[in-house]
Amino acid sequence: MTDDLITKPKDEQEKEVRISKAMLKTITESPLTHSVVWFVLTLIFGLIQTWIIFFTTLIEKEKTFPFDKFVTDGVLLFFSMVIISSLTIDYHIFRRTFQSKALIDFLFIFFPVVIFSLCIMIFSACYYVPDRIDINKVAAWEFIIFLMTALYAIIIKFFSLKSDKKDTKHDNN
Repeated sequence: MTDDLITKPKDEQEKEVRISKAMLKTITESPLTHSVVWFVLTLIFGLIQTWIIFFTTLIEKEKTFPFDKFVTDGVLLFFSMVIISSLTIDYHIFRRTFQSKALIDFLFIFFPVVIFSLCIMIFSACYYVPDRIDINKVAAWEFIIFLMTALYAIIIKFFSLKSDKKDTKHDNN
């Protein structure tokens, strides 16, 4: 009698296992999950030089991470520009479908132009008048641009992968 109270019947256990497997499959096959993984892997490989310097400074106690140089060199700015240009070029080559012309204009013309303009202005200030910049404000702007790029990349990849998945299902039927 006490065993029935402690353990669940076998069919309930199997049902929970099936539900767990279905949830895991939904998460791992989700275009959103793939978009986030794509961005994280791109971040890892795209900034590998920065990671090497960062981990070297963790190992060698007498060295510190060259934060000012990292900011003034525009590492995050150029990484952001590469990601945005890659996604924009990909769109123009493969002509992914999106809901409206206004959305396409915003995502693949307006947004890239605004981000590129900000990146060029910030890097130019760091390069041409480094003594007149506030490093913390520049770092904050670079981080904002980086976060906007991450969000942009995940959204674009999500819709692209979702569209690809829909096309694949349609082709298989």
